[in-house]
Amino acid sequence: MLYDNALLVIVLCEAFQATGRQLYRTAIEETIAFVARDLSNGEGGFYSALDADSEGIEGKYYAWERKEIEEVLGDAAELFCEIYGVTVDGNWEEKNILTRKERPLTGQEKALLEDAKKKLPRPPRRKDPASPRRQDPPLAGTR
Repeated sequence: MLYDNALLVIVLCEAFQATGRQLYRTAIEETIAFVARDLSNGEGGFYSALDADSEGIEGKYYAWERKEIEEVLGDAAELFCEIYGVTVDGNWEEKNILTRKERPLTGQEKALLEDAKKKLPRPPRRKDPASPRRQDPPLAGTR
């Protein structure tokens, strides 16, 4: 939701100021980019939320099975799953919501993960026509 992301940025800014950890700065940048890309209506306003229910399945765009990731990423899947906490059993309703584990990454690991993230299908982005897609995008709330 829009207000959750606004509050999240404030908390992340305070955490970054207190610790100097780059992970918080990256999370700030990614959160702001998400709001600008996915919650902006393109006319100066913002949508209040995205519906997590897609194709009749709660969380379809945000939850992953390990086998989906392995099929798309191949050799890079093992590192990706380690860094984002992906398991066979899942961490939410037998699927996985990606959660970034804090541990230092080598330059090679960073490059591998950036490449891997580009390969995974994700919800359609109004301003990213070249990204891989899943069908039936989440709906934007206008309340």
